[in-house]
Amino acid sequence: MEKFLTIVVDLLETEDELTANTEYADLENWDSLTIVSLLAAVNIEYNKTLHMADFKGTKTLGEIFDVIKRAPEDK
Repeated sequence: MEKFLTIVVDLLETEDELTANTEYADLENWDSLTIVSLLAAVNIEYNKTLHMADFKGTKTLGEIFDVIKRAPEDK
């Protein structure tokens, strides 16, 4: 989880302390470009391919991380 949160902090270029309970919609720099960048980072760091639709229904960074953990690794 720490690695994931570090990725998000870097993408948002923020010094805010983020936790699993942080609601990403409340983050100042969170937008569709951030999501696309996060999808690319997930692919590189976790070897998993996800899509924006995979995050539908999530509200917190922890919920996004749960989606990432459940996703199968690329072959």
